[in-house]
Amino acid sequence: MIKNMYNTILELDYQCLFRYLAIEDPYVFPSEEMLSKKQSEESTISQRSTHSKMDLNGNNSPINDINEFHKYFAFDIFTRNNLWMMKGAFLEGIKNKKITYPHLIKFFNKTCFSVPRSINRNGSVIEYTWLSCVDYALRDFINQSKRYIVLKKTDWRFATDSLSLKFEGILRDMLAIYCGSTTKRQKNEEKGYSEMLLDDILRDPRLKDVFSQDDINLFFYVFTNKWFYNIRNYVAHGFFKPQDYDFKKAFLVFLCIIRLTKYSIKSNQPCHD
Repeated sequence: MIKNMYNTILELDYQCLFRYLAIEDPYVFPSEEMLSKKQSEESTISQRSTHSKMDLNGNNSPINDINEFHKYFAFDIFTRNNLWMMKGAFLEGIKNKKITYPHLIKFFNKTCFSVPRSINRNGSVIEYTWLSCVDYALRDFINQSKRYIVLKKTDWRFATDSLSLKFEGILRDMLAIYCGSTTKRQKNEEKGYSEMLLDDILRDPRLKDVFSQDDINLFFYVFTNKWFYNIRNYVAHGFFKPQDYDFKKAFLVFLCIIRLTKYSIKSNQPCHD
Protein backbone atom coordinates (compact mmCIF):
# COMPACT_ATOMS: atom_id res chain seq x y z
CA MET A 1 0.00 0.00 0.00
CA ILE A 2 2.76 2.42 0.97
CA LYS A 3 4.78 1.49 -2.12
CA ASN A 4 1.74 2.26 -4.28
CA MET A 5 1.38 5.58 -2.49
CA TYR A 6 4.95 6.51 -3.38
CA ASN A 7 4.42 5.40 -6.97
CA THR A 8 1.49 7.82 -7.06
CA ILE A 9 3.64 10.61 -5.64
CA LEU A 10 6.22 10.02 -8.38
CA GLU A 11 3.51 10.71 -10.95
CA LEU A 12 3.15 14.27 -9.63
CA ASP A 13 4.90 17.19 -11.29
CA TYR A 14 8.24 18.06 -9.69
CA GLN A 15 6.87 21.08 -7.80
CA CYS A 16 4.27 18.95 -6.02
CA LEU A 17 6.82 16.19 -5.49
CA PHE A 18 9.30 18.48 -3.72
CA ARG A 19 6.50 20.13 -1.80
CA TYR A 20 5.52 16.68 -0.52
CA LEU A 21 9.08 16.12 0.70
CA ALA A 22 8.90 19.45 2.53
CA ILE A 23 5.86 18.36 4.56
CA GLU A 24 6.17 15.76 7.32
CA ASP A 25 5.51 12.23 6.09
CA PRO A 26 3.54 10.12 8.63
CA TYR A 27 4.65 6.92 6.89
CA VAL A 28 8.35 7.65 7.44
CA PHE A 29 8.69 9.90 10.49
CA PRO A 30 6.63 9.32 13.64
CA SER A 31 4.36 12.07 14.91
CA GLU A 32 4.78 13.74 18.27
CA GLU A 33 1.49 12.14 19.34
CA MET A 34 2.81 8.67 18.49
CA LEU A 35 6.09 9.32 20.31
CA SER A 36 4.29 10.60 23.41
CA LYS A 37 2.16 7.47 23.50
CA LYS A 38 5.26 5.30 23.17
CA GLN A 39 6.95 7.13 26.04
CA SER A 40 4.00 6.52 28.33
CA GLU A 41 4.31 2.79 27.66
CA GLU A 42 7.96 2.59 28.73
CA SER A 43 8.71 0.62 31.87
CA THR A 44 9.16 2.57 35.08
CA ILE A 45 12.03 0.19 35.88
CA SER A 46 14.11 1.64 33.04
CA GLN A 47 13.40 5.14 34.33
CA ARG A 48 14.91 4.23 37.70
CA SER A 49 18.02 2.71 36.15
CA THR A 50 21.25 4.47 35.27
CA HIS A 51 21.80 4.82 31.54
CA SER A 52 24.64 6.11 29.39
CA LYS A 53 25.35 6.36 25.68
CA MET A 54 28.53 6.29 23.64
CA ASP A 55 29.42 8.88 20.99
CA LEU A 56 31.30 8.41 17.73
CA ASN A 57 34.67 8.63 19.48
CA GLY A 58 33.83 6.04 22.14
CA ASN A 59 33.15 8.55 24.91
CA ASN A 60 30.42 7.59 27.39
CA SER A 61 28.05 10.20 28.77
CA PRO A 62 25.12 9.80 31.17
CA ILE A 63 21.57 10.01 29.88
CA ASN A 64 20.01 12.64 32.11
CA ASP A 65 16.52 12.55 30.61
CA ILE A 66 15.51 8.94 30.07
CA ASN A 67 12.07 9.92 28.74
CA GLU A 68 13.67 12.00 26.02
CA PHE A 69 16.06 9.15 25.20
CA HIS A 70 13.10 6.77 24.84
CA LYS A 71 11.41 9.31 22.59
CA TYR A 72 14.27 9.43 20.12
CA PHE A 73 14.86 5.68 20.45
CA ALA A 74 11.27 5.18 19.25
CA PHE A 75 11.81 7.83 16.56
CA ASP A 76 14.86 5.92 15.31
CA ILE A 77 13.15 2.53 15.27
CA PHE A 78 10.18 3.89 13.31
CA THR A 79 12.37 5.81 10.88
CA ARG A 80 14.85 2.99 10.25
CA ASN A 81 11.98 0.67 9.37
CA ASN A 82 10.35 3.08 6.93
CA LEU A 83 12.91 5.52 5.53
CA TRP A 84 13.97 3.01 2.87
CA MET A 85 10.61 3.54 1.13
CA MET A 86 11.15 7.28 0.76
CA LYS A 87 14.78 6.75 -0.27
CA GLY A 88 13.66 4.28 -2.90
CA ALA A 89 11.05 6.66 -4.27
CA PHE A 90 13.56 9.53 -4.31
CA LEU A 91 16.15 7.48 -6.20
CA GLU A 92 13.48 6.25 -8.60
CA GLY A 93 12.55 9.88 -9.23
CA ILE A 94 16.16 10.68 -10.11
CA LYS A 95 16.42 7.60 -12.32
CA ASN A 96 13.27 8.64 -14.23
CA LYS A 97 14.45 12.27 -14.38
CA LYS A 98 11.46 13.48 -12.34
CA ILE A 99 13.99 14.78 -9.82
CA THR A 100 16.80 16.83 -11.33
CA TYR A 101 18.99 19.65 -10.14
CA PRO A 102 17.26 22.23 -12.41
CA HIS A 103 13.88 21.07 -11.06
CA LEU A 104 15.15 21.38 -7.51
CA ILE A 105 16.42 24.91 -8.12
CA LYS A 106 13.11 25.93 -9.70
CA PHE A 107 11.31 24.65 -6.62
CA PHE A 108 13.57 26.54 -4.20
CA ASN A 109 13.23 29.66 -6.32
CA LYS A 110 9.52 29.71 -5.49
CA THR A 111 10.16 29.64 -1.76
CA CYS A 112 11.76 31.89 0.83
CA PHE A 113 15.15 30.56 -0.28
CA SER A 114 15.09 32.97 -3.25
CA VAL A 115 14.24 36.13 -1.26
CA PRO A 116 17.13 38.66 -1.36
CA ARG A 117 18.74 39.27 2.01
CA SER A 118 21.53 41.49 3.22
CA ILE A 119 23.76 41.90 6.23
CA ASN A 120 26.02 44.72 7.31
CA ARG A 121 29.50 43.43 8.00
CA ASN A 122 32.21 45.88 9.03
CA GLY A 123 30.51 48.71 7.18
CA SER A 124 29.97 46.71 3.99
CA VAL A 125 26.59 45.39 2.87
CA ILE A 126 26.64 41.74 1.78
CA GLU A 127 23.71 40.59 -0.32
CA TYR A 128 22.75 36.93 -0.61
CA THR A 129 19.89 34.43 -0.70
CA TRP A 130 19.54 31.22 1.27
CA LEU A 131 19.60 29.36 -2.04
CA SER A 132 23.02 30.85 -2.85
CA CYS A 133 24.25 29.28 0.40
CA VAL A 134 23.23 25.74 -0.55
CA ASP A 135 23.04 25.55 -4.36
CA TYR A 136 26.47 23.96 -4.95
CA ALA A 137 25.93 21.39 -2.21
CA LEU A 138 22.46 20.54 -3.57
CA ARG A 139 23.95 20.01 -7.02
CA ASP A 140 26.60 17.72 -5.58
CA PHE A 141 23.97 15.77 -3.63
CA ILE A 142 21.96 15.14 -6.82
CA ASN A 143 25.10 14.20 -8.76
CA GLN A 144 26.23 11.75 -6.08
CA SER A 145 22.72 10.26 -5.99
CA LYS A 146 22.94 9.62 -9.74
CA ARG A 147 26.22 7.80 -9.21
CA TYR A 148 24.73 5.85 -6.31
CA ILE A 149 21.93 4.53 -8.54
CA VAL A 150 24.34 3.06 -11.10
CA LEU A 151 26.68 1.69 -8.40
CA LYS A 152 29.52 4.08 -9.16
CA LYS A 153 31.85 5.27 -6.43
CA THR A 154 30.27 8.10 -4.42
CA ASP A 155 31.59 10.79 -2.10
CA TRP A 156 29.00 12.33 0.23
CA ARG A 157 31.43 14.54 2.17
CA PHE A 158 30.80 17.88 0.48
CA ALA A 159 27.00 17.61 0.43
CA THR A 160 26.76 16.42 4.04
CA ASP A 161 29.28 18.87 5.49
CA SER A 162 28.05 21.92 3.64
CA LEU A 163 24.29 21.34 3.97
CA SER A 164 24.47 20.49 7.69
CA LEU A 165 26.33 23.70 8.51
CA LYS A 166 24.18 25.82 6.18
CA PHE A 167 21.07 24.35 7.82
CA GLU A 168 22.09 25.94 11.10
CA GLY A 169 22.92 29.26 9.44
CA ILE A 170 19.59 29.46 7.65
CA LEU A 171 17.64 28.46 10.75
CA ARG A 172 19.53 31.15 12.67
CA ASP A 173 18.45 33.70 10.06
CA MET A 174 14.84 32.55 10.33
CA LEU A 175 14.79 32.98 14.08
CA ALA A 176 16.47 36.37 13.80
CA ILE A 177 13.65 37.54 11.49
CA TYR A 178 11.17 36.62 14.21
CA CYS A 179 12.84 38.12 17.26
CA GLY A 180 15.79 40.15 15.96
CA SER A 181 18.45 38.27 17.93
CA THR A 182 20.02 34.83 18.14
CA THR A 183 22.33 35.66 21.04
CA LYS A 184 21.98 34.86 24.72
CA ARG A 185 23.51 36.30 27.88
CA GLN A 186 26.34 34.32 29.38
CA LYS A 187 25.88 32.91 32.90
CA ASN A 188 28.75 35.16 33.92
CA GLU A 189 27.25 38.50 32.88
CA GLU A 190 30.69 40.08 32.65
CA LYS A 191 31.32 37.92 29.59
CA GLY A 192 28.39 39.57 27.80
CA TYR A 193 26.51 37.71 25.06
CA SER A 194 27.26 34.72 22.86
CA GLU A 195 25.61 33.15 19.84
CA MET A 196 22.88 30.64 20.64
CA LEU A 197 23.78 27.01 20.03
CA LEU A 198 21.74 24.94 17.59
CA ASP A 199 20.03 23.14 20.48
CA ASP A 200 18.96 26.52 21.93
CA ILE A 201 17.61 27.64 18.56
CA LEU A 202 15.59 24.45 18.12
CA ARG A 203 14.10 24.88 21.60
CA ASP A 204 12.99 28.46 20.93
CA PRO A 205 9.15 28.47 21.07
CA ARG A 206 8.93 31.02 18.26
CA LEU A 207 10.01 28.39 15.75
CA LYS A 208 6.73 26.60 16.41
CA ASP A 209 4.94 29.44 14.63
CA VAL A 210 6.37 27.96 11.43
CA PHE A 211 7.55 24.43 12.10
CA SER A 212 5.58 21.65 13.75
CA GLN A 213 6.92 19.67 16.69
CA ASP A 214 7.30 16.82 14.19
CA ASP A 215 9.71 18.98 12.17
CA ILE A 216 11.67 19.96 15.25
CA ASN A 217 11.90 16.33 16.35
CA LEU A 218 13.45 15.47 12.99
CA PHE A 219 15.94 18.34 13.28
CA PHE A 220 16.97 17.23 16.77
CA TYR A 221 17.23 13.61 15.60
CA VAL A 222 19.52 14.39 12.65
CA PHE A 223 21.69 17.23 13.90
CA THR A 224 22.07 16.97 17.70
CA ASN A 225 23.11 14.51 20.37
CA LYS A 226 19.48 13.70 21.17
CA TRP A 227 20.32 10.66 19.07
CA PHE A 228 23.51 9.12 17.73
CA TYR A 229 23.62 10.93 14.38
CA ASN A 230 24.65 14.31 15.86
CA ILE A 231 25.71 15.27 12.34
CA ARG A 232 26.14 18.98 12.86
CA ASN A 233 28.46 18.47 15.84
CA TYR A 234 30.55 15.77 14.19
CA VAL A 235 30.93 17.85 11.02
CA ALA A 236 31.73 21.09 12.84
CA HIS A 237 34.42 19.42 14.96
CA GLY A 238 35.88 17.38 12.11
CA PHE A 239 35.13 14.04 13.74
CA PHE A 240 33.74 12.40 10.61
CA LYS A 241 36.21 10.37 8.57
CA PRO A 242 35.57 9.51 4.89
CA GLN A 243 34.15 6.12 5.90
CA ASP A 244 31.53 7.78 8.13
CA TYR A 245 29.71 9.38 5.20
CA ASP A 246 26.92 7.59 3.37
CA PHE A 247 23.76 8.19 1.36
CA LYS A 248 21.47 7.87 4.37
CA LYS A 249 23.12 10.70 6.32
CA ALA A 250 23.21 12.92 3.23
CA PHE A 251 19.55 12.14 2.48
CA LEU A 252 18.44 12.98 6.02
CA VAL A 253 20.30 16.30 5.88
CA PHE A 254 18.72 17.03 2.48
CA LEU A 255 15.25 16.32 3.87
CA CYS A 256 15.90 18.78 6.71
CA ILE A 257 17.03 21.46 4.24
CA ILE A 258 13.99 21.06 2.01
CA ARG A 259 11.71 21.09 5.06
CA LEU A 260 12.94 24.60 5.83
CA THR A 261 10.89 25.76 2.84
CA LYS A 262 7.84 25.42 5.10
CA TYR A 263 8.95 28.83 6.35
CA SER A 264 7.50 30.28 3.16
CA ILE A 265 4.62 27.82 2.98
CA LYS A 266 3.24 28.68 6.44
CA SER A 267 4.90 31.89 7.61
CA ASN A 268 3.53 35.43 7.44
CA GLN A 269 7.02 36.82 7.89
CA PRO A 270 8.83 38.91 5.23
CA CYS A 271 9.94 35.85 3.24
CA HIS A 272 6.37 34.64 2.73
CA ASP A 273 5.90 33.34 -0.79
